[in-house]
Amino acid sequence: MEILNFNLNGPAILMSFSKDEYTGFLMDDGRLETYMNDSLMWTSYSVFESSVEDEFVNTVNLISGELYE
Repeated sequence: MEILNFNLNGPAILMSFSKDEYTGFLMDDGRLETYMNDSLMWTSYSVFESSVEDEFVNTVNLISGELYE
């Protein structure tokens, strides 16, 4: 987990996460965007910093099918 503060003419990235080929970015507006390579795969809304890591792991497990194994 990294703590970042990017602002590229939009919401700032507060944190980033990675698991396997997935990367997640917590934005300062409460969105958690999950990417595979450069493609946006999922967006979670109203995510709090206290639960963002669990939300990211659960999202990756859902997208990759690990949740159902």
